[in-house]
Amino acid sequence: MKTFALNHTQYVPSTKLTWREVHGELVAIDVNSGEYHVFNAIGKLIWLSIDEGCTAPEILTQIEMEYIVNKETALADLNEFLGDLCDRGLLINNSQ
Repeated sequence: MKTFALNHTQYVPSTKLTWREVHGELVAIDVNSGEYHVFNAIGKLIWLSIDEGCTAPEILTQIEMEYIVNKETALADLNEFLGDLCDRGLLINNSQ
């Protein structure tokens, strides 16, 4: 598994996505395929942090503080989320 959260990479949402907050949830729609993705609370925190320009280590710190979890749990959750969205082409590495 790649470790996304320990480098200072900055990610940006793909231009093929549009997203909105709906009734407290975050919904992202792939405008090309019509697929939509609903993010849970931690996914929403990560997504909004990415949109604000936070780096992966900054997001990791936010997760640890917001959810009062240990670093290993926060790191695993962030890596899984970033890896999945990068694999799907929904996030782009902005540091390349």
